[in-house]
Amino acid sequence: MGYLHEFTCDKCGKQEHNDTGDSPFFWTNTGQTRALLCRECKDRYDDLVEANKAALAADLDAFLHVTPVPEETGE
Repeated sequence: MGYLHEFTCDKCGKQEHNDTGDSPFFWTNTGQTRALLCRECKDRYDDLVEANKAALAADLDAFLHVTPVPEETGE
């Protein structure tokens, strides 16, 4: 009988077991931390990252392409 390896998703707590030691989950860098995520949580995390990238790109684009407001002369 071989050793049984247990893997747990850091987000939802889903557990999987196998005797090979190969993780069925994915290591994901979340800021300064590494998290072990199941397929469903990894997909949700990736979608969130992509949405945030798109929002950040739009905000940066708007910030960098602002038309200067003419100064009032005070007359």
